Amino acid sequence: MNLSYFIAKRISFKGSGGFTGTIHRIAVGSVAIGIAVSMLAFMILGGFQREVGEKIYRFTGHLQVTKFMSGNAFEEVPMSTESFFYRDHREHPLLRHVQSYAHKPGLIKGDEEVEGVLFKGVAADFDTVDFRPSLKAGRFIRHEAEQAVNEVLISQKIANKLLLSLGDKFVLYFVQDPPRFRNVEIVGIYETYMEAFDEKIIIGDIQTVRNLNGWNADQVGGCLSF
Repeated sequence: MNLSYFIAKRISFKGSGGFTGTIHRIAVGSVAIGIAVSMLAFMILGGFQREVGEKIYRFTGHLQVTKFMSGNAFEEVPMSTESFFYRDHREHPLLRHVQSYAHKPGLIKGDEEVEGVLFKGVAADFDTVDFRPSLKAGRFIRHEAEQAVNEVLISQKIANKLLLSLGDKFVLYFVQDPPRFRNVEIVGIYETYMEAFDEKIIIGDIQTVRNLNGWNADQVGGCLSF
């Protein structure tokens, strides 16, 4: 006979309201509450992890395809949208969407300080529906065929730091030799609550990066896959 099981069974079915019966009920209740709290904590943690993951994937995608380059430079070696991956991605059943991008480091000069930023140029294939939850004000940029649009989205954090708001115009300086600049207009403000994105990234037209780098119309910095 299992002695511990026998004793627990006797205490559980004890008819009197004695001390051992009370302790047993308290113990059972404590274990039940502990299990419920643990399950709730895991559910909250899982939801938080999923939400953070979705915010990251909106910017970085699940898969990034770029040309290999040594070092940690922000700018990419251009690749062509005529490559087999970009052209034939619909043949891969696990890929829902592919969109192109290109990065260019720059500077924003405010009234009292200068802020270093990373200009992320996107094309008309950008998934605006998936990005919509992060758009807090305004709209997404409009694209024109083979012509750069001087519209940008900035983060709420950058807007607060440089005292910028929707509809404002400012000069964006690009780091290259010789340095070049563009007058841009804020048409949207986003917020992801992810410091790695909100502190640095400005979203604009990929054609701006092509013009600055002297790229062809089919060249991009890389592709994001979802």
